Amino acid sequence: MRNAKGDIVIPVMGDLSDDPQDILKLVRKIKEGYDIAYGSRFTEGGSTDGYPPAKMVANRAFNNMARLLFGIRHKDITNAFKAYRKEVLDGIGIDNLEASGFDLTVEIPLKAHIMGFTSAEVAVTWHGRERGEAKLKLSQNASKYGKRLLSLFFIGNLISLKDMFGSVVAGSKWKLLGAMLIGILLLMGIFSVSEYEEVYIIIKNTSMPYVFLGFIGVTGAFIMRTWRWSVLLRTSGYVLPRDILFKSLMFGSLLNYFLPARAGDIARGFALKSTEKTPMGISLTSIVVERAMDMFTLALLLVQVQLCYLEATRF
Repeated sequence: MRNAKGDIVIPVMGDLSDDPQDILKLVRKIKEGYDIAYGSRFTEGGSTDGYPPAKMVANRAFNNMARLLFGIRHKDITNAFKAYRKEVLDGIGIDNLEASGFDLTVEIPLKAHIMGFTSAEVAVTWHGRERGEAKLKLSQNASKYGKRLLSLFFIGNLISLKDMFGSVVAGSKWKLLGAMLIGILLLMGIFSVSEYEEVYIIIKNTSMPYVFLGFIGVTGAFIMRTWRWSVLLRTSGYVLPRDILFKSLMFGSLLNYFLPARAGDIARGFALKSTEKTPMGISLTSIVVERAMDMFTLALLLVQVQLCYLEATRF
């Protein structure tokens, strides 16, 4: 890959498990304007012949985990048979890759995804080798794949968090101070004109270290909600900046204090539609899925609490 001279680079397995006829399909997809063309054995039109059952189970489990963590729609992320624009490999930096074995098939596409390169999926066929022994040993490479996936997950989210924080605090110090002042005034207004006087008194008399811990907890919760929302939207084919999602969440939560029936969640959809042209149907569906996930998690917690209570009443 380092020495490749062409505009498009396509790794091909030396055991001829990849069909050379599919190379043309990958190249055509790149010429449509995409940066990466994923060769997929598991999308419609793709196929495998003689794939070992144990590797098949591990493959699907790992790929679905990667799709969940990174919000990638493609079904065969770890397949080495892909087409890359040379600019993608130059942008990643071949000399900067940490992997030296089969986990390259994880590191390269996920780093490209984190960096924002566009991609599409192409159905390909795969044939098991007729002679010899495969070098990819499940027992030897499973831990490498897992470590590489988690490492890139944390790296990707740290980069997104840094960009999100930079966007939130961007601007002059006077703008930031003005925004903080407006926020304080809004809170004071909420507590003074509503039925939150008691809450205001409690907060006023609360130890500041606890207030700070509460601030850290709420901020962390919004960051996690931003990540979850971005994953849900990515699975629908919409890759949006996390700073926009974070601001939309904050905006919607603020409106929920003033409007009934969680109308702020609908406002989140309008915010994405007006800033990123995301269809309202997509935004609202992702929000409904969020609420369903919250209800399911709450139900699990209530069941656990009930079980603990029943266990305690026995003694």
